[in-house]
Amino acid sequence: MSDMTDYDVVIAGAGPAGTACALELRKHNLKTALIDAHAFPRDKVCGDAIPHRAVKTIKQIAPELYRQIRTEPAMMPSTGCRIVSPSGKEIEIRFSLEGYISKRLDFDYLLLQHLLETRSVDFYEEEKIVSVNSSEEKAEVITNKRLLRSKLIIGCDGAHSEVRKNLMGNFIDPAHYCGAVRGYFKGIEKVKEGLMEIHLFKQMPYAYFWIFPLPGGWANVGLGMLSEKISAQKINLRKTMQELISGSSSMGVRFKNTVMNGEITGFGLPLGSLRSTLSGNRFMLCGDAGSLIDPATGEGIGNAMLSGMLAAQQAVKCFEKNDFSRKFLNRYDEEVYRRLGNEFKSKYRLQLLIGSKPYLADWAISAAQKFPWLRKQMQKLF
Repeated sequence: MSDMTDYDVVIAGAGPAGTACALELRKHNLKTALIDAHAFPRDKVCGDAIPHRAVKTIKQIAPELYRQIRTEPAMMPSTGCRIVSPSGKEIEIRFSLEGYISKRLDFDYLLLQHLLETRSVDFYEEEKIVSVNSSEEKAEVITNKRLLRSKLIIGCDGAHSEVRKNLMGNFIDPAHYCGAVRGYFKGIEKVKEGLMEIHLFKQMPYAYFWIFPLPGGWANVGLGMLSEKISAQKINLRKTMQELISGSSSMGVRFKNTVMNGEITGFGLPLGSLRSTLSGNRFMLCGDAGSLIDPATGEGIGNAMLSGMLAAQQAVKCFEKNDFSRKFLNRYDEEVYRRLGNEFKSKYRLQLLIGSKPYLADWAISAAQKFPWLRKQMQKLF
């Protein structure tokens, strides 16, 4: 260890949650450090959908960045979603709110570059967290290169959060966790620009297959499923996905002439279907680190950015009151779940309902084709 520095706030993780948090904090003259285990630009295994909640948060915390992303070539506007039921019934939902599809390699780097241009944080990349400690007097983050002391730590370091592991343990409930795999493909037949696709299959309840188009003719293609179902059915997601896109099935035909970039890669999704503790003495957790992923769609970027902004706002209140206690920081938990709690509950009920009774997806699609109000309800899923 070659360095030791004191900060007001240390943010662990420079993804969407961490950059949103830092962009909100820059307004308040707090000495802030941002650390990440990787060098940027770096890839992040994800579905690459940037929902309206993320766009809305960017517009709120950095209007100048919002204007930039609207003309950024790496950001493809998402215009809607085609949903295909287990029996092959389908519906095309058009989005009324602004969203995008972008590789995380590009999106995360765009956010970070903008933040660093503001010169409001000290950024330490390629620094892996060795340990995190908090006491009544201070908080400390030890990386492989330095010791960072602060009054507050904000963990935005993803599904395998070192902040959460060090300060709260690393419990995973497979009933509220999703496993997923994804790959990048070019040349898929019948892909429409900006139109995402979600496919449900009878042989895989509690799972869905996606095709999300990207700039340049590429698409993010993946398969996700509840972890407890993966274990119970002894499913190999990579193998299952490869089987779906090969052979003589209608999906296989669409992939017949594709080119794949890289490999099919796996990742984990801690879902918001189980309320988590998001704070404690001198720390808060945001995004995937706080298990804030949408239980129905698996989307996490919008909730990550919203929670990052809310954590920054709570941090400011902590400094105003000079109170970094568990009790005072619990206000952050309450605000996150006031915003997202009911949504998580309804999405979780939907996940269980469609998973246990796949035929309901057929009914819902047929009904939505007849009743505009139901079509609008389906829009709200995204």
